[in-house]
Amino acid sequence: MIQLPEDIESEIALLATLGAPGNEQTASVEISALCDEDFHHPHHRLIFQGMRSLLSGGGEMAMVTLADTMRTAGTLERVGGVSTLVEILGAQDVSRPEVLSRILRGKRKQREIMALGHRLLQSAISEDPADLIADATSTLSRMAQTSGQGNVQEVGRFSDEALAQMLDRVDGRCTVGTRFHSWPRLNGLTHGFQPGQLIVLAARPGIGKTALALNWFLRAGMNGKRAVIFSLEMPKEELWNRLVSDKSGVDVRRMVEERDKESFNLFARGKMEVDELPLHVGDRAKITVSEIAAQVDRIITRHGSLGLLVIDYLQLLTSTQGGKNQTETIRIGEITRELKLLAKDRHVPILLLSQLNREVEKRGAAGRPQLSDLRDSGCIEQDSDLVMFIHRTMRATATELIIAKHRSGPCMTLPLSFRSEITRYIELERMTEGGGCPDPEPMSALQEDFR
Repeated sequence: MIQLPEDIESEIALLATLGAPGNEQTASVEISALCDEDFHHPHHRLIFQGMRSLLSGGGEMAMVTLADTMRTAGTLERVGGVSTLVEILGAQDVSRPEVLSRILRGKRKQREIMALGHRLLQSAISEDPADLIADATSTLSRMAQTSGQGNVQEVGRFSDEALAQMLDRVDGRCTVGTRFHSWPRLNGLTHGFQPGQLIVLAARPGIGKTALALNWFLRAGMNGKRAVIFSLEMPKEELWNRLVSDKSGVDVRRMVEERDKESFNLFARGKMEVDELPLHVGDRAKITVSEIAAQVDRIITRHGSLGLLVIDYLQLLTSTQGGKNQTETIRIGEITRELKLLAKDRHVPILLLSQLNREVEKRGAAGRPQLSDLRDSGCIEQDSDLVMFIHRTMRATATELIIAKHRSGPCMTLPLSFRSEITRYIELERMTEGGGCPDPEPMSALQEDFR
């Protein structure tokens, strides 16, 4: 019989430390970071439950109060009575209980992995492999994302790191977030797409949202950020053509029609440059958020991090929860919520492309998109941290990138130019016609002062 991983001595030492008189503050912090399953011995698990119940009720940690709490819950005799409490709480305590907590969490994860392996072994013959893979991926992902310090922390435990990140932003050397090569105004406005953000880029069909997303995808890679795009509509070969055309500046259609060898050499050189970038492409036409999460987890496990996840586009994603009678509004709402949770849990910015409804077309060529034009569900606006619209006429090169929602900064309009022959958007310094564009880099003056 296989012996399950455990560390009984660490369990006893941790309980003794948490149960020490006057140690309520330390006990509250560590108990919030632990769960029942971290204790393998059943008696230790019941004592831990008693401590948690005592502290949640505002009680003072002491042998008498803990015994009374467990007696009321009917668990005192199940662990062997007061004598067992005296023996365990009288053990040697430690000065750093967080080390013991980390050990117990590690042992618990080892037990969970073994249980998962046993479950897969027992079900491998009789159950659908796809279901088993999804189950294993979900379980492993949940284990990987479990925080070592619980969901609630004292402010002092993370404030130093947060202040250091703010100083980096003030000094203009911020490394948190994904920035885009040759997009200084967008970078200045957003300070980069931040981990955990759900960013929506919306436009009517044919306006060029895929082109803009690919521009950012490529330039994230050029800045050294690993990125992945899931295209539910366009095959990977077409995506590759656009990426290389953008990188090399070669008009592919003209190159082929004119059989231009010089342009082909430039294109081939661009291909080699794109090959060196940390970019990944998926083009399954039917995919769910959980399947995307599984692919993201593989990339993070193999490479350590992911700087940008692009999904093209929302309305083509498959829902795993909905039935035949589910409305499109509810379906889209469930998907956007899953994507927001995915961004937050994996600490990855997600760029989500979305269609706009036809109301924007009724306002004519000059009609600008607005948040109410987001197709199918108000949850798109609700769940997103940043919402951007592309506004241009089908034949125009002058384009506006409208920042319609921005939880971390101002909303404004950035002027762009579109080079359709290489599907490349370019930032402009100012509007080419009419009103100006506010400076989207409000920290620039401060950055100069601190350099």
